[in-house]
Amino acid sequence: MERYLLELERLMDLFSRLINMTTLETLRCSREYHLTVSQLRGLRFLKQHEDCLVGDLANGLAVSYPAASKLINRLIDRGMTQRRDDEADRRNTRLRVTLKGGEVLETIEEKRRTEIAQIFLRLEGEEQRFLTQGLKRFLEAALSDEAIIDKICLHCGTEHFDDCLINRLKADLHLHTSEDPKDKVRYSARQLIDYASQKGFDVLAITNHDFYTYNDYLRDYAASKGILLIPGIELSVQEKHIVLLNITDNLPQKIQSLQDLRRYKNEGSLVVAPHPYFPMYQALKSKLEEYIDIFDAIEYTHFYFRRINYNKKAERKASEFNLPLIGVSDAHLLHQVGLTYSLIDAEKTPEAVIGAIRKKRIQIVTHPLRPTFFNVFLSLKHFLTQGVNHCGGLILGPRNSKGSETLKDKKFSGEH
Repeated sequence: MERYLLELERLMDLFSRLINMTTLETLRCSREYHLTVSQLRGLRFLKQHEDCLVGDLANGLAVSYPAASKLINRLIDRGMTQRRDDEADRRNTRLRVTLKGGEVLETIEEKRRTEIAQIFLRLEGEEQRFLTQGLKRFLEAALSDEAIIDKICLHCGTEHFDDCLINRLKADLHLHTSEDPKDKVRYSARQLIDYASQKGFDVLAITNHDFYTYNDYLRDYAASKGILLIPGIELSVQEKHIVLLNITDNLPQKIQSLQDLRRYKNEGSLVVAPHPYFPMYQALKSKLEEYIDIFDAIEYTHFYFRRINYNKKAERKASEFNLPLIGVSDAHLLHQVGLTYSLIDAEKTPEAVIGAIRKKRIQIVTHPLRPTFFNVFLSLKHFLTQGVNHCGGLILGPRNSKGSETLKDKKFSGEH
């Protein structure tokens, strides 16, 4: 391993120098048009964000508002950018690249593409494919760290290109709230949305037990926080847990067996196997393989340790049956949100998210829990609670916490 790392380090140094060399050629070309590096970046940003505001440019380039205004003035002086009044709001001024600016940018970009293409075309077709796939996989591994994503984002557009590695939605599709009739949870659906918004999530599904926690009010509230809320539920079917996503029919009364689930399978929804091999009675275990044709995906849940990981078998089965693996928290405490989640390469609509998962355009971000007394205690308590709930229906704590009062007495089950 050490030998490979040393070789990789040397190769990356050479690769960086080569890219820097082509970048310098690009900059030399830009100087012919009297453009600085910052102005070239600004021109590229404006081309990809047509009719944006000065504030958008400042945020995209990570500079101050005065610096962005100064940059715009310089580009206007060179005839490469123009301002126009916002028809919807006269207080705003929109920015766009002029015909001259677009031609200059294309000339500079073409110069850089030519420099790289001359090298790339010296490789055979199979070598070109291996290089592209290897670089993509290396970046995917690096981009599991959100701090890196923020630093290297190219700000290609308001809606990134479809194949962008960074244009992925941060999602958790298995979460519980105080509206859950079977588990004690101390935060409401609205409080969960507030917290997830602060943690940078784009997509959530609240999957309470045998109970829909979804309606127009919650959907719109989540949207106001920048979050897409997908309808979800964790059903008990033949005493086993099943997660259904993007199905809003009133299912708990209709599904009595795993066979019944087949009637509700469609391209716009997902039938997911949650924690299938965890040491709890409600885990599917052997029934996952028995009814494998019913399931669209398998979960990888946050609750595991480095040496004790019941997700490993789920991971093997997902590979064996060619099913996507979804990273989820299955959170019952707020601090668990974000411990394991998914990055999904999709537009921000329920249909696009479901479709991307089906196509395995999804990456799991996860880390094992530290084996502290608190984490071990939580693990034992959770599994014990699930067993007690199965045997006697005992609920450890109130069915609804005070947090649910913020929902203004909205009804959930069957409402959509």
